[in-house]
Amino acid sequence: DGSRGQCVCTCKTGFAGTNCETCLANYVADASPATTCTECTNAGHCNGNAASVTDYGSGQCVCRCNAGYVGEHCQTWAAGGVCTYVNTSVDGGGDAASIAVSPDGEQVVIAVKGGPSVRFYDGNLNATLSHDIQGIAEGFWAVYSPNGQFIAFSGSSYTSPRSAVVFGVHLRSTLEAALAAGTDPVPEWNQQMDVNLNIGAEGSFSPDSTELAVIVDDRVHIYSTSDFNQPPVVLHLPFGDSCAPFHVADPLAYSPDGTQLAVTTLVNRVYIYNTNKYGDGPMAVLQLAGGSCTVDVGKRHVRYSPDSAEVAISMPTGRVYLYDTTNYNAAPTVLHVTSTPSAFPSQGGVLPGRLYLSYSPDGTKLAVAVYMFPSEPGGQTPGEIYVYDRSDIAAPTDALSMREGVYALTWMPDSATLVAGTADGAFKLSATCTSSSCKAGFTGTQCDACLPSYVGGVDPPNACTECTNAGHCNGNAASVTDDGSRGQCVCTCKTGFAGTNCETCLANYVADASPATTCTECTNA
Repeated sequence: DGSRGQCVCTCKTGFAGTNCETCLANYVADASPATTCTECTNAGHCNGNAASVTDYGSGQCVCRCNAGYVGEHCQTWAAGGVCTYVNTSVDGGGDAASIAVSPDGEQVVIAVKGGPSVRFYDGNLNATLSHDIQGIAEGFWAVYSPNGQFIAFSGSSYTSPRSAVVFGVHLRSTLEAALAAGTDPVPEWNQQMDVNLNIGAEGSFSPDSTELAVIVDDRVHIYSTSDFNQPPVVLHLPFGDSCAPFHVADPLAYSPDGTQLAVTTLVNRVYIYNTNKYGDGPMAVLQLAGGSCTVDVGKRHVRYSPDSAEVAISMPTGRVYLYDTTNYNAAPTVLHVTSTPSAFPSQGGVLPGRLYLSYSPDGTKLAVAVYMFPSEPGGQTPGEIYVYDRSDIAAPTDALSMREGVYALTWMPDSATLVAGTADGAFKLSATCTSSSCKAGFTGTQCDACLPSYVGGVDPPNACTECTNAGHCNGNAASVTDDGSRGQCVCTCKTGFAGTNCETCLANYVADASPATTCTECTNA
């Protein structure tokens, strides 16, 4: 060091530390102290299919796959590979009531019933810190703004009765700095609101992060994120007096394109608002699972698909309704997720369950988590998570059993990892995907191509459709195959037939119909 006091090491590429005993960020060590430091690269660790790759301080390279690719090393095209989900415990303390993932996938926050009010995790779902958020004794709900700037919480207050709910919004950068320093995070804005039922304690940021909509009984308060202290826009949901005293909104959600806001209610009614015309009232009113004031005390949930083309609405009766957002008058697709809930015999009534919804960020999957009330108070009912492939929504492709009912569910940005919250704590459900067993019609080391005589249309294909005589050639082909690039099917027509799909007849042949089913040659005889 020039003073003969100590040796100074100039480390080789990738190494770090006073004695070159560790590795730089985005390098992983083989041991401690390190003998090799391997750089995390897209080509070397993620098959070239990652949006980013880093070590996140976890000691291993973590791939954040491009949309459509899944697996630890982004080794499988999701549409073509076979995936199963492995359940791994993350944290076993407290009821995980709500789970939020930061837009960059580098942080996970869980709101905890019974306190501490929140738990923070890194992007690899390693627990980093448990902490009480100022003014919140037990957590109900947590959400990040889409731009990653804000994180909002709600929960019961320390001093007020449970019917008093505290909402708080934090700047993420300020909150993280406070947690790192071991000090209490101070919210940018918080407000106590008296609500009739604790279910009315959730909210959602608009896709452009300019609005925060929160539920307050029979109203929705919409705050501007540029100044939370400004009076909110208030939507008075048009229940009608006949529905009292159950004028309570349930979860709400913005469509990803920002044009719609869906608000569910305790009376199984869903109000759809045009976000540019709040003053006009709801653009559509959907009455589900019963009459106009039928009350189910369980939890509803609502989520839009990433392309905003579909909205999924769950009912406590175990059903999920899928609506086309361009035509709410059309009958929805109905998923019968669970059977009719059981009764509380000693209570003389029926309490149904809760179904939580989450679309994968790439839009290919819909996950439904189930919490059913136990048959007796204080009892225990196992939970389940169903994963549906949206290209074939009729039945789930995966069913995962949980020891406890599931309170919360969300996808990580890789569209291959689910995080679930139960009374047992939080769980990581990771898709283990293999390309050694591709779905029908797919092939390739990453299941990202179509077999011969199958076509996909795009590269890599979302579906591989078999070329058939009936399906592509009107039944009039002598043979059918693909064009060699798997782009389209090629029909070799029977004698007399012509056209790309053998739908017409050759010259001097006449058709019986359009498209032709017979081609009769014109002859003198």
